[in-house]
Amino acid sequence: MVPPGPVQGASSPSFRVRVTLALLSLAAFILSVVLAPEHGLIRDSLQNGQSTYRLPAWKWPYMDGAGVGYTDLSPERTDLVLEGVVRRPSADSETWRILYRGDVEVSLDEQELLVAEGAAPGSTVQVRATWSGEFARLRVVMHPTRNELMSEPRHGFAIQSENAFGGWTLLGEDRLFADVPTPGVASTVARWTFVRTLSLWLLLGVALYSLVTTFRSAWRTTPSAVKLAVAVFTAAFLTRAIVLTDRFAVDPRLWTLSSNGDNYVLFARATLSGGPSAVHGAYYGPGNVWWLMAVTSAIGPELAKLSWVNVLLGSVSVSALAYAAARARGLRAGAFVGLFASFYGPLVFFQTSLQVAAVATSAMALLIAAVLRHHHEPTPGRAFTSGLFLGAAALARPTHLALAPVLFFVFVLGRRWRDAALLTVGTLCVVLPQTALNQTSLDHSLISANGPINLLLGNNTDASGDYSRTPAFFAARDKARENGETLVQATKDEILEDPVRAAELFVRKCALLFLQDETDGMISFPVQGLEASPFLRAITWNGRIGMAVLAWLAFFGAAAALMRDRLPADRLAITAVICTAAFGLATAAVFVNARIRSPEIPLLILLAALGLDRLSSRQLRLRSAIFAATLATALTMGVTLVLTHLPRKPVLGALPSDAVALEAAPGAGLQLIGYRIEPEELIAGRHAYVTLFWRAAGESRDDAKVRVSILGMNEGKPLSSVKEDIGTVQFPPRPPSTWSPGAIVQEAYYVPLRRTCPDAVRIQATYGSGESRDLGGPHRVAPPRPLQGRILD
Repeated sequence: MVPPGPVQGASSPSFRVRVTLALLSLAAFILSVVLAPEHGLIRDSLQNGQSTYRLPAWKWPYMDGAGVGYTDLSPERTDLVLEGVVRRPSADSETWRILYRGDVEVSLDEQELLVAEGAAPGSTVQVRATWSGEFARLRVVMHPTRNELMSEPRHGFAIQSENAFGGWTLLGEDRLFADVPTPGVASTVARWTFVRTLSLWLLLGVALYSLVTTFRSAWRTTPSAVKLAVAVFTAAFLTRAIVLTDRFAVDPRLWTLSSNGDNYVLFARATLSGGPSAVHGAYYGPGNVWWLMAVTSAIGPELAKLSWVNVLLGSVSVSALAYAAARARGLRAGAFVGLFASFYGPLVFFQTSLQVAAVATSAMALLIAAVLRHHHEPTPGRAFTSGLFLGAAALARPTHLALAPVLFFVFVLGRRWRDAALLTVGTLCVVLPQTALNQTSLDHSLISANGPINLLLGNNTDASGDYSRTPAFFAARDKARENGETLVQATKDEILEDPVRAAELFVRKCALLFLQDETDGMISFPVQGLEASPFLRAITWNGRIGMAVLAWLAFFGAAAALMRDRLPADRLAITAVICTAAFGLATAAVFVNARIRSPEIPLLILLAALGLDRLSSRQLRLRSAIFAATLATALTMGVTLVLTHLPRKPVLGALPSDAVALEAAPGAGLQLIGYRIEPEELIAGRHAYVTLFWRAAGESRDDAKVRVSILGMNEGKPLSSVKEDIGTVQFPPRPPSTWSPGAIVQEAYYVPLRRTCPDAVRIQATYGSGESRDLGGPHRVAPPRPLQGRILD
């Protein structure tokens, strides 16, 4: 155990000065965003020559996913136009480098600089821009191309100017205006831009000064722990830098690097630009948006720079975690933490992305480090810092708030009431400003408004426990909207419809926390990580070293650390186990996938390190170690069995009373014996929720398919249809060959109704060798509801 040294508490004058400077810098940054005059280029979205939406100001002529997040309309193809004026540099001309994809037209004072068609991502051209006056009028027209990973149309464009060092930088935001500004407006914009940049650099300076003073103090008392932290930082940074460089090589212009993270990048840019705010009435967790806003304001919006900052943040967080573990439990424990955190492939991958997982995992690591330091050397300052990191983690992923009562009671049980209060105050200092912003909008949530929709996603009668937009989800959502119910009530109805399945599903979600692979529809570790980076394949043994290995080590570590063997049970390990359980249960209440569960990785790493530390230091007898390994293996096998068998496929004994019976066709195989169609009043532009009831009447093929079609009354060609393999729609998939004779299985299909749908339709099911059955009819269809889009101007 490393002996404690002198500490600097919250009563220290230096600490108070640093906190005051940090709060003043943060306040200056917020004021510079809120009070700065609107400036930047007008950004207009045109469809068929008419404005779909308009943002009043766009500070950087740069975007790479413009179709996401700014309008309720979802046009398949939307032309994007940027218009405004650019202030002249010190000379009458300058060299621009234009980066683009797809079809782009650029003109300056009506002189064409670039006309490109069908360009691949990463295309560049250098042009000479000249000014005849103080300002030149800039116009950019972009036609979207399809993104490789997502279905929305994408735009790609950037203008860089050559700087005095021969490099390239984006046009400064203080040079871009919607129209020729008055001298007062231009100078005010420049001043507020200076204030925002200065406030962020001052905040960074305070952080660096705190880091240096902490480093010096730690070096005087525990130089070995500091050396370990430096080594871990170096290893962590190098691994993340190599993986990010590999990803750069695959996608040099980073148009697809951010994947789902581009939503957050665009939210940050739009908020800074005076467009629809992603933090004023936040729908998604706003922590990543705030982080990207701050970084973008300080260094600009290039994806490469943002990615490198996330790499730096992740490296600092894991080195802080290793240092704190070394101070709390010795160098061996810190080394184990550093080894796992530096080279665990999924964590490395997440911290090279722009996804919320990068910020969430780093915030969790810093939170654990602060709690470890408080556990070893309790001071009010460390308690307050723990609260700040807890609040930051909660902004990134609100499920972190489940840790608040756990840590509060841990501090209380240690008879440190003041520290428990400071933990709470620190958390509220971060969370309450966001809550206040939400209360002034239509959203009155604590942090973000997407909790109810996520509850329904993870708990409907078709759900698998992962992120899955199932037919039951869409039907429950539409029914709630039509009946004026909340999504929470819709989720309650879905659970009460089959409470046994809901309980089995919850157990499955708990198992997914520890043994699911890293595939995710939004950000894919196998595709965007392993396929792109040979180094990532090497350190993970081509993906074999993943959550299953880490979970086993964490199970072993928890069992070993909690045993009363040669030492009493480890209170720190008990706290880590309870925190892991609290975070896991809060996550399992919604849904679980790789990026959602990613913040638990630092907790599992700590548990694994504590157990291996006990084992390697011979604090554990052989029989105790064997028992811990056996228990870890049993838990891992139990998790595997849960994922294999739960939830069970619902099998009915008889046709429900609200179903319409059909006469079963004679013969063996599958028989369609009934159906149910919801809602009672179909609406053009919405969907029909068609439930079919199948009965096994003998041997059936596993590749049996069904097509559910919407047809006109006198037409043979479907207006719309869906085609699925029977037995695969409702989770878990069970092929018909596994059904017992006489078993009745229901499956639902979500069939779109066109807005041009006639006022009466037929609904037809085609299955087997081409047999078609009409499902009642004619079904009346109400006229379409008005589109709920909005024009921003």
